[in-house]
Amino acid sequence: MFFILASLDCDANDLAEQLYLQYHKAVYRYHFGKLSDKDSAEYATTDTFIRVIQNIDTLMTLEEENIKRNIFGYARLSCLDIMRKRKKESHMNAFSVSNAQKNDNDELFDDDIASSCNIISEVIQNEALEHLVKAIKKLDERAQQIVMYKIYFDNKNSEIAKKMGLNPSTVGTILQRSLKILRRELEDYING
Repeated sequence: MFFILASLDCDANDLAEQLYLQYHKAVYRYHFGKLSDKDSAEYATTDTFIRVIQNIDTLMTLEEENIKRNIFGYARLSCLDIMRKRKKESHMNAFSVSNAQKNDNDELFDDDIASSCNIISEVIQNEALEHLVKAIKKLDERAQQIVMYKIYFDNKNSEIAKKMGLNPSTVGTILQRSLKILRRELEDYING
């Protein structure tokens, strides 16, 4: 469609944006089909495009079919990560001190404690990221798009305004309001 990148004057941010616009719906459908949960599918889709952004330099050297293959490879990894997290959470729920191995002093083995702490820490981090995704979803569609351009693609307000056909001051106002909402949502989560 709009690739063979060697012949295009296309920077990393433009490519990341193009890939997001072209593939985000298909990636979301893939995740929803595998995970059967809207929130998990949205979280996995966000994670997929974070992986795309992290690997954008590699993607810039590929042809369209290989780019698509890599994106869905990242989607598969994101899906597997969520499935593993679900499995860990179910194991965490099943874990109880009464069933844990104990040493001669009736204390849990250090390996068991360390393992449990790692699982708890990972669950806490994932819950925070999931809460951020939920907070972003509370914004209207235009605000979500502006936040995506600003945070994920690191676009300037003038670039966002040009892409969306808005005045740069309008973009700044929407961004400022959106970030206040996100900050309030996250403070409620952290303090609540």
